[in-house]
Amino acid sequence: MKYLICFLSFITFVTVASSQKVYLSNNKYDSDYIIYITQNKYQADWIIYFTPNKYDSGDGKWYIENNKYSSDMKVYTTEHRYSADKLVYITNNKYEVRVDY
Repeated sequence: MKYLICFLSFITFVTVASSQKVYLSNNKYDSDYIIYITQNKYQADWIIYFTPNKYDSGDGKWYIENNKYSSDMKVYTTEHRYSADKLVYITNNKYEVRVDY
């Protein structure tokens, strides 16, 4: 039983870590991550790029999904930096992405 719980925890972590179809939630309790958008690239935990193509998403390239049930990850954007789980910088260069889970 202990091994089953460890395995399921690992699978859940891998699924969230590789997810890039993102739903922007209006409720922070319904989200997987609470993020703060920063203007400084060097402060950021994640550097992401918004892609218009669902099939180009992955590894820091986020596609914004309109349906939360078909998304891989739900995020809530906060106005308060210190209440966020991750600091996010949005880049215009898709080769500059960095996501450290």
